[in-house]
Formats: sequence, C-alpha cells, structure tokens
Amino acid sequence: MDSSFAQAVPVIAVDGLQKLYESIPSLELAIDTPKLEALKYEWFGSTFQAETEYSRHQGAFSELVSLLSEQHINVLLLKGLGLSTYYPIPHHRPTGDFDIFSYGRHLEVDRIVADSGIPVDNEHPKHSVFEFKGVTVENHYMYLDSFQTKCEKKVQAFLESLDGDVLCEGGYYTPSPLKNYFFLLCHMARHFSEFESIRLRHILDWGLFLKTEAGGLDLQLVRGKLQEFGLERTNDLFVSLAERVCGLDFSELLFERLPEAECQGVLEYILTDKRRVFPKRFAPRFVYKLKTLAGNNWKFRYLSITMRERVWYSVKWHLSGKGEI
Repeated sequence: MDSSFAQAVPVIAVDGLQKLYESIPSLELAIDTPKLEALKYEWFGSTFQAETEYSRHQGAFSELVSLLSEQHINVLLLKGLGLSTYYPIPHHRPTGDFDIFSYGRHLEVDRIVADSGIPVDNEHPKHSVFEFKGVTVENHYMYLDSFQTKCEKKVQAFLESLDGDVLCEGGYYTPSPLKNYFFLLCHMARHFSEFESIRLRHILDWGLFLKTEAGGLDLQLVRGKLQEFGLERTNDLFVSLAERVCGLDFSELLFERLPEAECQGVLEYILTDKRRVFPKRFAPRFVYKLKTLAGNNWKFRYLSITMRERVWYSVKWHLSGKGEI
C-alpha cells in the first residue's frame, strides 16, 4: 500500500488486486486476517476518495476555463486530467495540479487571476503558480524549461511550431498526439534526471498514451526529430519501460530495445528509490546534491545532457536569482 501511494498509483493497484481476486479466489482468503483486513479497507477506501477528488478537480478546471474564456483566452491542458482519458477508468488516475498553456497570453492569465484576488507566484523558470478552487495551477510561459538544456530549447521551438491541438467538449484544448509525444518524453526525462521524482505513474501515462495514439503518428517524422534532438536513447529507455509495465509491443517506436536486465534494473530503481532530505543551508545543500548527482551518474547515459551540463545549468539558474539548484 505504501509503495502504491509513493508511486502515485494507489487506485490503479486496487484495480489490479480486484482482478487478481476474480481469477484467484484463494488470494483474498489468504489475507483474511483482522490486521490485513483493516489495511485492505484503508487502501480500498482510497478509491472512493480518488473518485471524489477527480470530480472536484473537473469542476474546478471547468470554472477556470470559463473564467478565461470570458476574455477569449484559449486554454491548452497539459498532462493531468488530459491524460486520464487514456486510462480504462479515467477517475482512477490520481489527480494533481493543472498545467495550462495559453498560447502566448500567460501574462493576461496572471493579471486576470490576480485581479480576482488570488496571489500569483512568478518565481519559477517556465510558469507562474497560483491556487484556484483549492487546486494548484501552473500557468506555463513555455512548454519546457528551455533555460536548462540545448535539447529542450530545440524541442521547445518545435512544439511552438506545431498546430492541430484537439478541442475538447469542455471548451479547452489538449495537445496533438505529435506534440504530446515530445512533451511527455522530455517531461519524463527531466523527472528522471532530477532527484527522486520519476514515478511509476509517469510510465503508465506514457504507455497508455502510446497505446492509443502511436498508431496515428508519422513515425518517419518522429524518428527524424528524435535523432535531430539527440533523444534516441531517452526514447528507447521510456518506450522499453512502457512495454514492460503495460505488457504492450511498441517495436515500431524503438531504435533499439533495452536488454531485459537493463530495463528491469531501471524499473527497480524507480520502484525502490527513496526520497532524500536535503540540507537547508546553501553550501551543504550544494555539496550534498553534487554527491547525489555523482551517485546517479549512470542515468545520463540515457539523457541528452551530461552530468557536467546538468550541474552547470543548475548553477546558472541559481545565480540568476530565480531558484534553487
């Protein structure tokens, strides 16, 4: 139960357990003890909470879209609720914050929100942050943190050049499949390069997106852009992980499938990595993070950035006065 919550898939795991109960009746009997029964009800209770929270988030997002549409501002929903539609039971995907993009009108969004009495935090590299109806909203100035890497700058320019976003029934947009492919891939790569922030839910989002949308992609274009951006190895890592987690075949998207043992090793890292507590003072925090990066140097064989570049970009960002390393 603890692991499912840590990996942001508690209700997905409950769905899996219920399927096992249907196929292996003796399994449910095996945990029929007072202690485990109480734990099971606590865990299963999260399903009802998730469904309630999902409905609340849907309502809050509809209100935000309505508020901005009054000023004729189009809203593009990134990740989150938009990805839940790829799940067999959408409201069983854990809710999070809202990531929105307003096609160059982000400053107007901040002003509208501020005028309504909601504080806006602008001390972030690629988005502002505010709370709307109890939900955190990240109002993106750009799709990716192009301050960080040359690859992300190239992908950012490519994403801005794409059209064809999908108009949804609620009056908002979701990214086109081609845009989502590169956005989600770079988003996962960033989480993977950071400290303890890659989770099983990222892989599930990716795998279920591919299951639905990969067949309609221009694979020649996708492969060409992956090579242009230096993302072949990153692509192979996350496509291979999606195959393993979702039990699907995405051979047409691979340059080279990761060996089974290598794929399993990365997956075990994702499932077992523990969150660290970093010192608050700058100097000890900086040294601690450098040591942590050095211990995770193996990750960079899959990324378009080297560890040296990662450290340098982090230092540059810190010296800019806008954020932590």
